[in-house]
Amino acid sequence: MKHTLTVLALLAILTLLTPNSARAGDDKIDLRFHFEEGQTLKLKTKMEQDIVVWIGGNEQETHQTMVIGQTFDVKDVDEAGTATIEVTFGPAAMKVKGRQGTFEYDSEDPPDEVPPPAMSLAAIVDEGFTVKMTPEGRVTEITGVDKMLERLCEAIEALDEETKKEIVESMKRQFGDDAMKQMMESITAILPDEPVAVGDSWSQEIALTVPFSAVFEITGTLTDRTGGVSTVELDCTIKPNPDAPPVKMGSMSMTYKLEGTQKGTLKIDEATGWFAEGQITQEIEGEMIMTSAGEPDEVSVPMLIKSVITIESE
Repeated sequence: MKHTLTVLALLAILTLLTPNSARAGDDKIDLRFHFEEGQTLKLKTKMEQDIVVWIGGNEQETHQTMVIGQTFDVKDVDEAGTATIEVTFGPAAMKVKGRQGTFEYDSEDPPDEVPPPAMSLAAIVDEGFTVKMTPEGRVTEITGVDKMLERLCEAIEALDEETKKEIVESMKRQFGDDAMKQMMESITAILPDEPVAVGDSWSQEIALTVPFSAVFEITGTLTDRTGGVSTVELDCTIKPNPDAPPVKMGSMSMTYKLEGTQKGTLKIDEATGWFAEGQITQEIEGEMIMTSAGEPDEVSVPMLIKSVITIESE
């Protein structure tokens, strides 16, 4: 269960890291990628969550705080504006307080032994991959994910085989080629396809199948442009994705039926097309339906997740 919640948190963190923008005339701005060779862009995202699940009718509450940094090094930009970018994770920190106790992890002051629920997070620090991305935010190629996964697996060799297998499967779902492509495009596909002026709104829809399934229906509005900073208000409805296959974990299959809302404000530095700051509130509720091989009955786990996410550029 803790690994599943960590995946949700990671996914939620990874879904908010959305670069943008380049000017298009005096009154409108083109909110899309405008990369330059040699750029180094950084983000730090903090997510605070209150998570409640009901297992066998018993309520279990967890408070979780996660901080993760990312560095985006632009290595090359072709004539069409497609950029080759090296993405590196870290530093990272995590604190969890729940029914089974409290644990902390900080990559800048690591403990002698990393708590198992933090192993996926700890393993990605200083790791990364290379992505090719168009100015419209579409991923055309990802390389280096397999090698990153190999190094992550080596980092957990000391674990017993059963625990290691579970964590490796979790990391493959989080960081495999398909998962990474979906997460990267969910990051970059939320903004308008055309230049917009203050007061203009637009809609986008993003369907995810990994690491959990959901459809994000997004309405964005450009509300202000002051001092070279664009302010974007986001209003998102989250619905179940009926086309998504179950998530596999060993002999267990999990299907998510989650819905909710996400609202927030992003301030974008127009000179770089990068975030100056942002704050997002999110509330998701629903159920995770679990089935096990050889077991005829399904197990429904209702859940409620409330999150506050803050973003800053380093």
